[in-house]
Amino acid sequence: MQTKNGWMMFLLLLLALAGCGQPSAEHPASQMSSSKTSPSAQSADGIHKEFIEAEGLFGISVFHHLIEQQGTEKNVFISPYSIQQALVMTANGADGKTKEEMKNTLLLSEMKDREINEAANTLMNSFRTLFDGELLAAHSVWTGLDINPQFKQTIEQHFDGKACKLGPHPEKAKRKINEWAAKKTKGHIEDIADNLSPNTIAVLLNTIYFQGDLAQPFDKAMTYVEPFYLQNGTEKKHPMMKQTALLPYQENELFQAVKLSYKNKDLSFAVFLPQKDKDLSSLTASLTHENLEKWENRWEEKTVKLSLPRFSFEEKYNLRGILTQLGMKTAFGKADFSNLFQDKSTGAKIDDVNHHTFIKTDETGTEAAAATSVEIIESASGPELSLTVNRPFLFVIADEKTKSILFLGTVAEPAE
Repeated sequence: MQTKNGWMMFLLLLLALAGCGQPSAEHPASQMSSSKTSPSAQSADGIHKEFIEAEGLFGISVFHHLIEQQGTEKNVFISPYSIQQALVMTANGADGKTKEEMKNTLLLSEMKDREINEAANTLMNSFRTLFDGELLAAHSVWTGLDINPQFKQTIEQHFDGKACKLGPHPEKAKRKINEWAAKKTKGHIEDIADNLSPNTIAVLLNTIYFQGDLAQPFDKAMTYVEPFYLQNGTEKKHPMMKQTALLPYQENELFQAVKLSYKNKDLSFAVFLPQKDKDLSSLTASLTHENLEKWENRWEEKTVKLSLPRFSFEEKYNLRGILTQLGMKTAFGKADFSNLFQDKSTGAKIDDVNHHTFIKTDETGTEAAAATSVEIIESASGPELSLTVNRPFLFVIADEKTKSILFLGTVAEPAE
């Protein structure tokens, strides 16, 4: 028995991989190579093949780490495109070991910086050529310090990004960032900056919004409330959409799968349902970039009687721990982001990487959105002294203006 909290998030990952493209970019324009990508290294769309492959591999790796953290009884939904795009944009401001680790984590160490940025730009521009539906990516950089002109040029040229001032008021800055993200995601991601640290000196943002109508929509009159069996064995009554149509289909010992096309034939929605003697964890364990490519070559047109749950949910993740595990350690510690700010002596490190997502699928199609924020703070200098209050002490509560002692006491044994 499968769970909506489970296999639905798996098909959504596939949607992100297939429909949301792949991102990347690195280091400032000042240090970018002028080499050109050879024709043999390019995909049919003119995008570097290594770049496309890196996004898939990186996205699947992040996905597996989230599955390990949350299990398969909860929804998991990410946008590999958004996560990598935000980090790639940030890497343009990094140098030294920080940059090297970021490129390694993003699986882009073999590509030159200019190749990466140009590939990201080509991919983003390809989104604008859809004849039906919407697939919109946006970028912005919010800083409290003067931005490096070369970094600013890179963001504007390759990411069509906008540079904005954070301002001195944290709450106002949060509101402005949230308003920008909400606007770019059609109101679905409204709180990406809610947990912004007061010490933040820069926020780098990527958003992506997708809306696509199915080429063969479901008939709403055929949607019925039926049982959906959760992974723990319980039964839930839920609206199930139904259609019988000629669809790409495949089956093996692990799963049954069907692919739905959107009106824009370049985008698809693939559903992988574990066989009855398997569970979701065995299916997700088999999810690799190699297997996805293998499965992609095995679709056959079949007449399929399909029942699919209607669903909508949103998820929020802090990716700091996962990115550290994947090898991006220095960026969160003794980092070098000297190419991000005009003042190269500024000590800065990544504080958090937050990722928010939204998905809704009904009889007509799919609407999805994601936002990823990379929050950078100024590295604090070490303390001059240390004070550990771990033995009896005296305390005074006073009025500083009148010097009146309001309370006076000692603590010999702390109690709650």
